Amino acid sequence: MVLSQQTNKRGISEMGLGQRVKMAASVLFNTKSASSMNFRLDDIYPIGMMGNYLTDNYRSYINKGYAYNADLYAIVSMINEKIAGCPILLYEVKNEGAYQKYKSLMKGATPESFVKAQQIRIKSLVAVENGHPVLDLLEKPNNYQDRFSFMENLCGYYNLTGNAYSFGVGPDGGPNKDKFKQIYIAPSGMVDPTEGDFENPVKHYNLTLMSKTLLTVDPSKVMHIRNFNPDPLNPLKGMSPVKAALNNLTRSN
Repeated sequence: MVLSQQTNKRGISEMGLGQRVKMAASVLFNTKSASSMNFRLDDIYPIGMMGNYLTDNYRSYINKGYAYNADLYAIVSMINEKIAGCPILLYEVKNEGAYQKYKSLMKGATPESFVKAQQIRIKSLVAVENGHPVLDLLEKPNNYQDRFSFMENLCGYYNLTGNAYSFGVGPDGGPNKDKFKQIYIAPSGMVDPTEGDFENPVKHYNLTLMSKTLLTVDPSKVMHIRNFNPDPLNPLKGMSPVKAALNNLTRSN
């Protein structure tokens, strides 16, 4: 699809919304790069039409990204549902050396290395049958979520904010101390890791609301999954994938 410079100057402003959407889609999804075409998204969606700007914070990623942009919603939802639908398998390591080799082969696996890895997996791991406390906990993590809902939430926060936090609740003493009875997910925007020292980078996690700390949780009770973040001023939090798409999302909004 190629438009003349004359169309850029006169025709764009006269286009209806449907035509603008079609033109935007051709830029976003055409096999040609946008730079090879004779128009820009600025021409299709003038600044006055782009009122829903995304700012670089978790609230904006969700309210003006996931909850507002149909494309981002569809992509993130598809990923979340696919992962949440996968069965959870528990294995016991019976050969540590073989297990390490299996993990190495599975990183960036080719069809050939995948086959070899599966052969090694049989030697290194043995499947744990149903009825194990860990499997039971993951099937019903807490009083209001099942496994699918829990995993969907966990993946959703990770894919939108670059961070996912879950924390365990269990007895503080007795024979079952440190054995979680329930696990919960905390919204990424409400969790702030407090910096510790070199050996213990995270001193504790604060669950906050409106700048007020509601709960302080020991790192031993928190699972924090995060993306790589090259920002040296914020090393304890992962970088959101949405951050890299802020300009594109603002334009498509």
